Amino acid sequence: MKKDEKEIKDLIETFITKENSGYNNWHVGITDDPNRKLFKDQKVDKSQDYWIYRSVPSSKIAKKIEKHFINLGCNKEIDEEKMNSNVVFAFKRYQKRLFLRYVFLVLNFLGSYLKI
Repeated sequence: MKKDEKEIKDLIETFITKENSGYNNWHVGITDDPNRKLFKDQKVDKSQDYWIYRSVPSSKIAKKIEKHFINLGCNKEIDEEKMNSNVVFAFKRYQKRLFLRYVFLVLNFLGSYLKI
């Protein structure tokens, strides 16, 4: 059963604020396939990252909820082909994982630059 706009806003807002890192560390968007968008396209780790998605009654409501969180400071995740979708999602990567990803990228760059 799909919930209404206020319920979904409150649910996502509670989820984000409970994590306590600020809206600017979160990404928000709409899609018709949250499993593809989160876990395949964005490579969100189901067990380590923070994520949530919910279906809403219409794409109009989904866009309103997305805009609400963007106005609060969340980053927009665009799914161009799915602009008429009715699933709202939000995610934040686990900070330790982000740091390790950054270290890996730097080491890769240095390795190719120094030809090690």
